[in-house]
Amino acid sequence: RVMEAKLAVLRELFGQAPPSAAEEGFRAANWEWLGPYAHWCSLRDQYGTSDMTLWGTDEHFDPARLEAARSDSEHRDLEFWCWVQYHLHRQLTRAVGHVHSLGIALKGDLPIGVAPNSVETWTRPELFHLATQAGAPPDDFAVRGQNWGFPTYDWDAMASDEYQWWKDRFIAMRAYADAAAVPATKPRGPMSMPTMPPTSAPAAPRPKPSTVGRSSTVVSISPASVCTTTAASSSAS
Repeated sequence: RVMEAKLAVLRELFGQAPPSAAEEGFRAANWEWLGPYAHWCSLRDQYGTSDMTLWGTDEHFDPARLEAARSDSEHRDLEFWCWVQYHLHRQLTRAVGHVHSLGIALKGDLPIGVAPNSVETWTRPELFHLATQAGAPPDDFAVRGQNWGFPTYDWDAMASDEYQWWKDRFIAMRAYADAAAVPATKPRGPMSMPTMPPTSAPAAPRPKPSTVGRSSTVVSISPASVCTTTAASSSAS
C-alpha cells in the first residue's frame, strides 16, 4: 500500500512536470539500459505481473517493440519510468556531492544476484542459468542449506565479451560510489556459488550478525585503475 501511494503521487507530479533539458540529456545518455528498464516496468504494470511467461508476445525482449514504444507520443508510461530514474539519479548525485564535500568516501554494495523475473533476465537471458538457482550448502546455521532464489550466471557466456555486463554495472556504480563491495558468499566468491534446482530447500533464516563474521571483496572503481582487496569484519561488539 505504501508503494502504491508513492507511485500515485509520483504519477501526479509527473503529469505536472514541464519538459526538462537535463532530463532529456539523462535519458539520451543512459538509454541503453534505461529504455529496456522503463519498457519492462511498463509491461509489468500492463500485464499486472512480473512473470514474463504470462506476457504473451512480449515474453521475450524485442528491441523493435521498444523503439516503437519510444516513438509513440501517447506512450507516456515509458516516459514516466525514465522520469522516475532521472529524479532518483538527481537526488542521489546531490547526496553523494554533499558527502564528498565533507571529505567522506562512499562504498556501495553491488548486488550479487538478479531476480528471475527482471529486466536483466528479460534482455539478456543467455547470461543466466534460468533453470537453476544460487544458494549455499548445508552448514551449522542452515542444516538444509539455503536456496536464495536467484538464477546463477553463465560465466562462459559472460566471458565471450570479456564480462561487459559486469563492467557496465561497475561503470554505473562509479557515479555514486568510490568503491564497490562485492559479496564473497563466504570464501567461495561469486564465480563459484553453489547451484541447486528451484525445488530445493527454501532460503533459511540468516544467522544473527552479532555472532558471525562477514567477508566481501572491495573493488576500487576509479576510472584510472581497478584493484581488489579482501576485507573481513565482525560486527560483534
